[in-house]
Amino acid sequence: MDFSPDLFFQESRSLLQILEQDLVSLEEAPRDGDLLQRIFRNMHTLKGSGAMFGFENISAQAHAMENAFDSIRAGKMTVTRGVIEESLAGLDRITAMLEDPDLPPHVEGWQEVTEAACGMTREDSAPCSGKQVFHLRFHPAPGILQNGTRLRGLFHELASLGPVQISAQDVRLPSWDSFDPTLCYLDFDILLVTPKSEESVREVFLFVESGSTLSVETIPFDWDGDKTPLLGEILQRRCHITDEQIQELLEAQKQNKKLGELAVMQGIVDEEELETALEEQKFLQKQKKTRDQTSQAAALLVSDQKVNAAVDLVGELVTLKERLSLHVGEVKDPVLDEISEELDFLVSDLRERIMGMRLVPLQNMFVGFRRIVRDLSVEMGKEVDLEIEGGETELDKTVMDSLKSCLVHMIRNSIDHGIESPQDRMKRGKSSRGKISLRARYVGSQVEIDVADDGAGIDIEKVRQKAVAQGLLSPDSSLLHDEVLGLLSRPGFSTASRVTSVSGRGVGTDAVLAEVEKLAGHLFLDFREGQGTTFTIRIPLTLAIIDSLQVRLGDHHFSIHLNDVKECFILPQARQLLSSTQRILHHQGKPLPLVDLRGHLGIGGSHPELAHVVVVDSGFHRGGIVVDEIIGQNQVVIKPLKGLLGRVAEISSSTILGDGDISLILDIPRLLESLSVDGEIIEEISKNNFSMEYTKEELLCSK
Repeated sequence: MDFSPDLFFQESRSLLQILEQDLVSLEEAPRDGDLLQRIFRNMHTLKGSGAMFGFENISAQAHAMENAFDSIRAGKMTVTRGVIEESLAGLDRITAMLEDPDLPPHVEGWQEVTEAACGMTREDSAPCSGKQVFHLRFHPAPGILQNGTRLRGLFHELASLGPVQISAQDVRLPSWDSFDPTLCYLDFDILLVTPKSEESVREVFLFVESGSTLSVETIPFDWDGDKTPLLGEILQRRCHITDEQIQELLEAQKQNKKLGELAVMQGIVDEEELETALEEQKFLQKQKKTRDQTSQAAALLVSDQKVNAAVDLVGELVTLKERLSLHVGEVKDPVLDEISEELDFLVSDLRERIMGMRLVPLQNMFVGFRRIVRDLSVEMGKEVDLEIEGGETELDKTVMDSLKSCLVHMIRNSIDHGIESPQDRMKRGKSSRGKISLRARYVGSQVEIDVADDGAGIDIEKVRQKAVAQGLLSPDSSLLHDEVLGLLSRPGFSTASRVTSVSGRGVGTDAVLAEVEKLAGHLFLDFREGQGTTFTIRIPLTLAIIDSLQVRLGDHHFSIHLNDVKECFILPQARQLLSSTQRILHHQGKPLPLVDLRGHLGIGGSHPELAHVVVVDSGFHRGGIVVDEIIGQNQVVIKPLKGLLGRVAEISSSTILGDGDISLILDIPRLLESLSVDGEIIEEISKNNFSMEYTKEELLCSK
């Protein structure tokens, strides 16, 4: 039968990524039963899919790994470094096989690894089966309530261990005449699903066991098989029915009678026992179904090309909608106005949903770096932990794909140049284990990512000497903190004393800077010698479609990302104020530096007497951009800039308006930063008390 292997390749790569992350996690938590079960299931899926699609070599490689983890599940082996190393090597081999299916499997190393892992198995080791099912029979002492014990609190604590089902049995309940409300007459039949041990379960009843009876039994249950719990098995375990009785019931069941009803009719069990057994069966079926749904969450795999094509079509639709809105505004037809508003709502909703398909949590990429940190630290004889913060921050997948290589460069740089050896760290009073932190957060319309380490930092003098040796600095020149990044990002510049597989060729920071600038982003560097280094990347949230505020300056149109806009207000006497050297307002109790965009970008013409101010915030700086007119909000499709305009720092990109005019999209963070450096606007605030007061009536809008 003919078939396309594309789907198999796509699903396999997704499984390999999950397996790699889980294997690194398993090395840190080797007794995590749920994690072990997930690894086994994914390897089983990989093996079965490979065989089904005819990729026998891939199936054989996955089969060897599956066998090893099956032995670990059964308690015959333990998770060792060798097991993790061989498993990761197996994943790398399968990745290569996806490119060349004729590559033979490498399974020879598993014999040695298996023997070593089996030799380390402790006598008291139990199978790592993940969650277990416990059947508890609790018969409280009659006077348990008289000492202040609250059974509800006891059961609540038990439920904190996992899903629980509690059935009360009233066989000890006396007649009304002899009933004592201070005594407990109920017994409890309990089912508990938990990854905890039997000892942990018994600890819940530690203070009520005196005078009470508690039995705890582990119920064998196959979480991964297709078999569901059978009523006959449950009755046989609960009611001690013999094999002969079960066989008789099964024969009688062939006469289209239910097994439970037959057992009651023949007096083997009573109705209460049957009801309890049926409740157990439903409970276990529900838990298995819940686990299967969790481990096999439905997902629709769509290729990047199809998503990108949908984004492009939505972009064209947005542009067409803006053209229609412009025309409707000129026609002044109420019916067209209503249709245009409904279309605007639908297009906005469609845009958000399509763009949401391209937004991916950074956690997916961050977790994948754990193996890089693990492998490189082992190779270099260092001990390094990776700390992740803000993994829920979402970013356009196209941006993330381009960003990944940048982060890899910086992580490798941190381990090689930043983190010291364990011996050197201890001499400096540090922990022997170094730490690399990946932190992500939203900053206005952009996302900021830090790659920080607690290593040796950067030796400015060493960088200066290297720059002098390469003729980049004169021997008598000094090197400032802010100038270090400029030197490190020069092609061919490296402070490494020798060339290794990791560094020394002068290719790294310059490649990172080039890629970040290609994404309309910024790269920052901060360091403290002996304490650590932090690289910060700031990039746009998306490179496709944004909500913007449209403004006009003379005959030129500009767009400002709506997330950067805080409020707008009217500025009277604008011409007089902007002609002065101190362009600072006292606005809403705070100093607000004004940005003369006309003068800064060299746009001709004079300022109107009554101008408009758009208050923007980059997350680090705040300012008021003075414009001639605020046109309104709209959605714009981002178009990259090329040539000379692409080199203007304050302009990030462009867009085509509904009437066909071009609007330049302002890069607010870079605009405010350039003004704070060149014009010293931000620093001027702290040195002056100059201000002009404005009333609330002069505010147009606020956000």
